[in-house]
Amino acid sequence: MLLYHIYFKSKISIILKDKGEVNRIRTFLFAIVFWGLLVISPVFLVKYLVLKLIDREKAYLYVNRLASAWGRLIIKAGGGSVEVSGLENLPQNNRICFISNHQSYIDIPVILGWIPKPMGAVGKHSLKFVPFFNLWLKPLRVILINRKSLKQSKTVIRRGIEEIRSGHPVIIAPEGTRSRSNRMGRFKPGSFKLATESGASIVPITVDGAYRGLEEKGRISPVHIKLTVHPSLPPEAVQKMTTKELAEKTWEIINSGLEKPNKPIDIQARDR
Repeated sequence: MLLYHIYFKSKISIILKDKGEVNRIRTFLFAIVFWGLLVISPVFLVKYLVLKLIDREKAYLYVNRLASAWGRLIIKAGGGSVEVSGLENLPQNNRICFISNHQSYIDIPVILGWIPKPMGAVGKHSLKFVPFFNLWLKPLRVILINRKSLKQSKTVIRRGIEEIRSGHPVIIAPEGTRSRSNRMGRFKPGSFKLATESGASIVPITVDGAYRGLEEKGRISPVHIKLTVHPSLPPEAVQKMTTKELAEKTWEIINSGLEKPNKPIDIQARDR
């Protein structure tokens, strides 16, 4: 019995060690795919620049298709999978303000890869310092925000409003930063001016489980992510509500899509 116990414990130890090695290899391969794709991405940027001279909309659709393919490759490289529900809730028109929770850096490739709508985004200003990635910010209509500057934040909201009015959907995460967990921070009401001042529909999106793919253990881990597209709030409903009411209602909708809905937490706004 003692020998069996020793044998069993040694087997468990080997399995755990092997699992750790597999996770380290997976993280290494993920880094290779992530940075490898970015390094070669300027090759594809050439076609975008040529298309832009001919037809700006075709050029925009081209980079969004590339972004979608990139998102799917990134998730699969990390051993992840995505389950999507509610795509039938996407409005036919493109005057849309997408509102999402923000669990992880992985949210970005998930949304780009599995939401079949071209969209710009409001992102933190530090993205402009990421090599190669920063080349794609303008083509993808990413609007960078510096949370420390109130004046610049107002400018960003105005630009986002103009994008939506021109028929280019924009996504924003009103928590302001990653929660790194299955809980959600409070939504900042100012973000909802994107919808109220552009006459847009609001489409709430729940990303559930993404934090387990990176933030939970500090390395890439295989994860199953659930992506839920909720029924939209039409423009007429949006116009009848204040930004604070919209923040609270949208928070409740997105929270309901989590496996374990919970109360809001306070997340210190900072670059992460």
